[in-house]
Formats: sequence, structure tokens, C-alpha cells
Amino acid sequence: MTQFGQGVADGLSASPLQWHVMRRLSPLLLVVLSLLTGWLHAEKTDAPVATIPALPATRGGQDLVGKRMPELRLHWATPQDKTAADAKPPVTLYRWWTESCPYCEATFPALEMLRKEYEPKGLRIVAIYHPKPPRAVTDEAVLAGAEKRSFHGIVAVDQDWSQLKKAWLSTGDRHATSVSILVDRDGIIRFVHPGVMYFPKEQRKDVEPNRDYELLDQAIQSLLPEKAKPVTPAAAPSPPRGSPPDRSSP
Repeated sequence: MTQFGQGVADGLSASPLQWHVMRRLSPLLLVVLSLLTGWLHAEKTDAPVATIPALPATRGGQDLVGKRMPELRLHWATPQDKTAADAKPPVTLYRWWTESCPYCEATFPALEMLRKEYEPKGLRIVAIYHPKPPRAVTDEAVLAGAEKRSFHGIVAVDQDWSQLKKAWLSTGDRHATSVSILVDRDGIIRFVHPGVMYFPKEQRKDVEPNRDYELLDQAIQSLLPEKAKPVTPAAAPSPPRGSPPDRSSP
């Protein structure tokens, strides 16, 4: 007799007590299998599906994506109450800038465009001024500088560069101080632009700044709560050979 046949024969010859135990266990086994199936389904459906656009890995600072943003202790040049300063919006974009940086000046119009488009949907942009060289500055002078560059959002001051060092300069080999860091509600870094500038332009010579702007725009859209389906663009191309290095140095 085969092994299968022997198993059937053994089952048919089971004692009344064995049949009673088997009948009692059957519903319990069905419950266990049902719970296991539900757990496996939940594990599958709860898996993250959003893909946040990113710069090529060859660009500086991409090692910070996915890490927690350190708590920043900033001086607010823009008047804010404590509730607004401590609030955790869905998305926050931090951009360090200074008055002697032409790349910062070129980027400010893009920041204002993003602010107007997405601030009503939950984006907060904080333009953090860091004077070169580090020194004490007045709120009036900093706000006038932002106004001159047509930025009308939140402005903060990092006069001794301590927060810039904490969030950026001390984290690796960083070549520019004009960094932009996009952070989600949980304080996780989701996009890093290492500098020096980005803006929407069609000119051929501005391919990289335009591409960087589009990727940042898509990353913001992906993180906003009103966005039903995050943007998942094709992988960003590697920078062309001979691309000039960042020229804004600390």
C-alpha cells in the first residue's frame, strides 16, 4: 500500500476520541488560517507605494534623503506667533541664502512661485539667511533683502551658521551653502538640492537648473495631502560630462 493510501486507512481507523478531537480542532484551524491570510494581505497593502522624485545619486547630499532632519533653532525675522513657529505642516522647504550669492538671487523667483502655488495646500517655505561672514544682523535688513529679491514668505536668520552646520555642512563633503532641504510632516528629509540654483527656464544653457526645479516641484506635489497619486517620473538623467562644480563655497 502506498503512503497516501496508508494515511487514508489510518484516518478511517481512528478511534472515536481521535475523531472528536479532530472535529473540535477544525474550526480553530480555519480561524488561524483566516487571521494569517488577513495579516499577509495587510502587510502587502500597507507597503509604501509613493516614489518621491530625487536628484541623481552623483549630486551631493543625496545620502541625507530618508534621514531625520535635525531640530533647527532659528531666529524668525518674519513676525510669527509661537503656535505658527512650532507648527508641523505637511511639507517644509528650507533654503539657506545670503546677500552675496548670485545663485540665491536667481533661485528666489522659483521659491516665490512654489510658495504661491503650494502654500495654500500645506507647503511652508523658510528662507534662512546666513550672513557672510557670520555676524549679527537686523531683522529689518534681512527682510529688506528678501523683499528686494521678490520673496514674500517666511524668513529666518542663522547668523552664526550653527544650524547650517548642523543640518548640512557637518554631514559630509559639502561644496555650497545654498542648500535646499525638503522635509515631511514627520521630520524626514525627502529631497535635497545641494546648490547652487534652480528655476524654470527653457534656455538650453539652463537645462540642469530647470530639471532640478521640476524634480523639486514634483517632490512637493508627491508629499502634499491633496495629491491623490504622487508623481513618479522617469529616473533623472546623470549630469552631462564637464558640468561645472558648485561655485558657492562657505
